[in-house]
Amino acid sequence: MYLFTNDYSEGCHPAILAALTQSNRSQQPGYGADTFTAQAIALLQAQLADPTADIHLVAGGTSANLLAMAAFLKPFESVLAAQTGHICVHEAGAIEATGHKIEVAATADGKLRPADLAPLLAKSPPFHTVRPRLVYVSNPTEIGTIYSRQELTDLSAYCQANGLLLYLDGARLPMALTAATNDLTLADIGRLTDAFYLGGTKCGALLGEALVITNPALQPDFKYHLKQRGPCFPRAGCWVSSF
Repeated sequence: MYLFTNDYSEGCHPAILAALTQSNRSQQPGYGADTFTAQAIALLQAQLADPTADIHLVAGGTSANLLAMAAFLKPFESVLAAQTGHICVHEAGAIEATGHKIEVAATADGKLRPADLAPLLAKSPPFHTVRPRLVYVSNPTEIGTIYSRQELTDLSAYCQANGLLLYLDGARLPMALTAATNDLTLADIGRLTDAFYLGGTKCGALLGEALVITNPALQPDFKYHLKQRGPCFPRAGCWVSSF
């Protein structure tokens, strides 16, 4: 029987379980200081062609989204998303629970473009409405469409010109990057966004996501947020083997 309700119907790849068994026998320091975490981070930095990328391994996508937006945004700043965005229709209001309003744009294909964002930036009067600060996109989108390199380039340029952060939810990013019509690389994603996460949980791993922060201004003190909100786990081998 095939189940298409979610991505968790199948177990992880046997090689991951074998790697987990091997790593379990190795005594390591905790809280991300183990050699397996360092190897996973170095591997991803190489794929990104960015040795300065700040990478944190977390358990799931909701944790990644909540951590990033709670850390990057001031209390009066909002998130802009397509109305089909995962943070709008799932995650039990996790982003709103941090005090940040999500402002939505209706799009026909689940993707955001500069023209969709422009009306959301027209705020009047100042200091009485929330200030848009972060643009949230998913690739693939929640309805299965993917961004082209040109589309993401245009969106990135618009965000930079308007003082907006661009954040990409990559819960299923491996699917997008391997799609027949895709022309984006992982390095492109890192270059064009301020932060994104690379999903493992929905892509055949046992569990885990890699939250990647490429904007240097967002990197300092992020580990404080990681620890304060709980995802700084004592031993990381359970998902490092997946990467």
